Amino acid sequence: MKHVPVFNGSVTKGNLSVEGRYYKYLLSLEGAVEVIVRKPKKGRSIRQNSYYFGIIVSMISEETGHEPDEIHEILKSMFLTQHTEIMGIGADYVKSTTSLSTVEMEDYLSKCRQFGSLTLGIFIPLPNEVMI
Repeated sequence: MKHVPVFNGSVTKGNLSVEGRYYKYLLSLEGAVEVIVRKPKKGRSIRQNSYYFGIIVSMISEETGHEPDEIHEILKSMFLTQHTEIMGIGADYVKSTTSLSTVEMEDYLSKCRQFGSLTLGIFIPLPNEVMI
């Protein structure tokens, strides 16, 4: 499948205005096309990222003696491993936390807290229970 560019734009009173090289890209197309218009995906927040590294990763690192970077990689491999197939061959890969939406990031944070609690026996406070 060929790479499909994504263009940002805005709608004002029902009129769509698109940024970037959108019109140049349109000139490269011919025939039927598919048009998708949706609200942009909101990526993980700075607050979520600060909470993750400052509280979750830090607490698990202190408990286990592993370096914070190691804990980050371990947690990602535990909870963000995806499976795909390339030409019929199965392959696993680990998603980056930077690619997560705010909702996906909260799900990941929840799994990390649960791991800390159930496996390591440590209490990891919720974001609203701690100053970040």
